[in-house]
Formats: sequence, C-alpha cells, structure tokens
Amino acid sequence: MPSWVQSLKTLQKKIPDDWLAVYQEFIAEKNDRGAALIAAAQVENVLRRLLEVALVDLTPDEWSALFERDAPFSSFSKLIRVTYAFGLIDKEFRQSLDRIREIRNTFAHAASIVTFETEEIANACSLLSCVVESLGGVDLPASHPKVKYIGACFQVLGILALAGTEDERSKDWTAPLKWSYGASLDK
Repeated sequence: MPSWVQSLKTLQKKIPDDWLAVYQEFIAEKNDRGAALIAAAQVENVLRRLLEVALVDLTPDEWSALFERDAPFSSFSKLIRVTYAFGLIDKEFRQSLDRIREIRNTFAHAASIVTFETEEIANACSLLSCVVESLGGVDLPASHPKVKYIGACFQVLGILALAGTEDERSKDWTAPLKWSYGASLDK
C-alpha cells in the first residue's frame, strides 16, 4: 500500500481529543447530508475500535483481512451485527445503531435533496432516543430531527468512550454496553 494511502488510513482512525468541538462542528454544518454522513462515520469508526479492543493484537495484514474492503468487519452493518453477536453491545444499542445506519444510508444514497426535515427522515429520527437536551450554539429544540440524530450519534460516542476505546488495549469495561448508559453522560 502506498505510504500516502497508509497515512490517510491512519488519520481516519485517529480519535479526536475534543469531542465537544467535533459535536459543535456537526451541528453547525449547514448541509444536513454532510452532517449526517460525518456523524455516522465517527460512530462507525469508534464501533470498529470497540471491536478491535476485544480482539487479540493483530498484525497489519491480519487487521486488513478483517476490516478492509469486503472483509468480515468491513461495513457499518457488519460491525453492528458482530459487536452484538459477540455480546459487546445490548439489543437496544444495536437497534439504535441500526437506525443511525439506515438514516445515514438514506442521506448517502438518496438521489433527491433530503434534509432532517424530510418527512421520512424526520419520522426515523423520532425513533431515536437520546439524552441530549439541546445543542450548544444552535437554536433548535431537542425534538428536532437533527438534534435527535446528532444527539444519538454522540450518545454512542460517549458510551463507547466510557468503555475506554480511546486506549486501544483497555479492557476496563463490562460487556455488553447498554444504550441506557447514555443517561449517565449528561451528569
């Protein structure tokens, strides 16, 4: 693999030091499609890290065989299924991740213009539960679909951060991670 591709892949895996700044960037994003795709990509990256923490140390070739291209853990849907099957997340967490994934896929693949206020997306976002009361610097109510979606994404990120996924080899958490852990994030 060319070094420039490897450096891009390394950058993709980097966990931010300041999640609040990332959160504010997503909310400030005027393009709903961009905000939805980027927020879900961060969820996918951190979910991948959760699975990596649960595995033995892998060589770069072994990692590629599991996580790259058409490998067993190469997509968001596969990561959700396998983290649930391995008992790393509970059923409610899996359902929330699947909702985020389906909404993300709609933004990614819809040929027409879609926003968080598009009826089908707004309805799907209303099914997401999250502990976010408001978005800093944004004048949107907690019930707004964008707040629900970005809030749910950040609830996932917060719960996975509680699991210690920033430290690649940390195992100081108990599986399965529960969606209800999010209630402790706003305290």
